[in-house]
Amino acid sequence: MLHDTNALPMKKTLMIAAVFITAVLSPSTTFAQDPATAVWNQLQAMHTAITETVPYDIQKYVVGKLTVSADDKWTFNINKGFEVTVIGACDADCTDLDIQILDAAGNVIVQDVLVDDRPVVTFTANANGQFTVVATMVLCSAEPCFFGFGLMTK
Repeated sequence: MLHDTNALPMKKTLMIAAVFITAVLSPSTTFAQDPATAVWNQLQAMHTAITETVPYDIQKYVVGKLTVSADDKWTFNINKGFEVTVIGACDADCTDLDIQILDAAGNVIVQDVLVDDRPVVTFTANANGQFTVVATMVLCSAEPCFFGFGLMTK
């Protein structure tokens, strides 16, 4: 079992979770859109909802497509002390997307491997350096599935 020694206080974590759930369960106009645009719009809506209560700056959005069991890795430079939240989303054919954050040595520092299609992870960088976001497509009924993630800092 992994433990994030830099975990957010419970109140802030619950607030982010509540905002996130509200954004996910809100009515959406993504049904007539292509899958990549739908994922992009989900990420935008999640970012907007979260930043209404927590002042995060979006640093990067990534949208792509994966087959089942495949992953995509992106490495970012993060400065010590920055709080980072990574939000994920995927298209209507995807029912499970996982996100892990690796440190420069390749160690998993935080992950969301719940059976869901909206992973969220938060950590505080304990040193200046490179951190890698690993997005893994766990379940997809019509391959490939589109996915995306947004990296936010404060």
